[in-house]
Amino acid sequence: MKKSQGIMLAAAAAVLIAAGTMIGVQTAKAVERAEQTHAAVYEEYRQLLAMADEAVLTVSEDGKVVGSYDLSQLGVLDDARDEVSAQFGELDRLSTEDFKSLSLLEKIRWNKEKHPKNVRVELPMTGFDPSPVMQDLARVPRREAQDAFMTYEDGSYRIHSEQAGTILREETVREGLKTQTSLISFGAAAQLQQSFELTDTECYHVPEITVENAGFDPAAELTSALDSMEIRVVFHTGEEVLDKNALAELVVLDESGEVRLAEDKVDALLGSWAQTYNTYDTPYLFNSYAGGVVPIEFLSCDYELNTQQLRNAIFDLIIAQQSGTLEAPYNCYDEDGNPFAVENTYVEVDIANQQMTYYKDGELIVNTDVVTGRVGASRTPTGLYYSHDKRVNRWLVGDDYCVFVKYWIRIWKAYGLHDASWRTIFGGDQYIVNGSHGCVNTPEEAMAKIYENIVDGTPVLVFNYAPPEQNPQANT
Repeated sequence: MKKSQGIMLAAAAAVLIAAGTMIGVQTAKAVERAEQTHAAVYEEYRQLLAMADEAVLTVSEDGKVVGSYDLSQLGVLDDARDEVSAQFGELDRLSTEDFKSLSLLEKIRWNKEKHPKNVRVELPMTGFDPSPVMQDLARVPRREAQDAFMTYEDGSYRIHSEQAGTILREETVREGLKTQTSLISFGAAAQLQQSFELTDTECYHVPEITVENAGFDPAAELTSALDSMEIRVVFHTGEEVLDKNALAELVVLDESGEVRLAEDKVDALLGSWAQTYNTYDTPYLFNSYAGGVVPIEFLSCDYELNTQQLRNAIFDLIIAQQSGTLEAPYNCYDEDGNPFAVENTYVEVDIANQQMTYYKDGELIVNTDVVTGRVGASRTPTGLYYSHDKRVNRWLVGDDYCVFVKYWIRIWKAYGLHDASWRTIFGGDQYIVNGSHGCVNTPEEAMAKIYENIVDGTPVLVFNYAPPEQNPQANT
């Protein structure tokens, strides 16, 4: 009986030993599994933190890289790390070595819990700060946007399109940077590299005035300009006024914005003016030095309006958008139909004003007071003459005179231009009672200058025009 009880006790002990061994093995395996699981969880945690350190936003403008910025520079690295940590428990974040130092019970208990796997972390943007990017962008040279505008130059209206600038809309850029940065994520399907091209957004200030919204109207501008204009044309025998209505009829604006004349209407207008203001067999109008334009009765000519020149003068004022008064240009023809004019190079002897003037190639050479022939039988004959017979140091002899002159220029028969050393007074009314015998007495200095410059064949116009009450010779 005792032997049988001993056998039973031995068997029971063996069972207990076997059970303990089995429990020990199972525990060891549970701890091993816990440590393996923790290593995987911790590695995922560590990789997520590394991803936060590696994430970069690359910023470019018009294809040129401005810079690359990590999360620390953008102010969100700490928040990103915190967000990663929030996905894992305290024990999850223990290093492998620290986890191994835990008790068996803690390891087994941890392993029974649910642990993060294939975590995807979205980037928190609370602390986002784009200042480093904005500072780099501020160093890029920029140009202002240019509004559309219209110009008028040389008779043409031109509409100039708006031009885009590169001045940044900073708030738009900041929002774009924030949006693109927020796409960075860690873990499963990670997005660690993001790019932001400024020109993919409306990042620049745009012109306020565009061709589309400005409503440029060249025709209205031209009408407004003509409304304030008036062109007065003075003819020999009258004048005409082109007011805003008349001007509007004469002008057209083509599709390109160029101002042109309405040729048919201008031709009709100039033709009617020519019929009205052309004059025939009329005194020549001479532009004198002292008296302005005066009629020369002994020179008869035909005046025909120079319509082309007048057309150009009117158009020039229209192009300049200026009012003005025009002296109507004429072509003068002599009795044989040849062009005629006393201009450019000539001598004029103005009896009424007792002045002599000499032009050479359009340049004033001499203007001087003179003494012409005494009123009555000795008056200086009027007419258009031509200089000839230049001489120096000559004696002039007549019935009642014999005088020496240094400079002599004949104009007609015995009449000429010469110095008069015996005179001290020239001009005024000397010629009325103390005039010459018909020649033009001239101060020596002025006569010398004329003599040095004049050539034979130079026109010499001697005329006497003044109101009859002011001209003692008018009826002699």
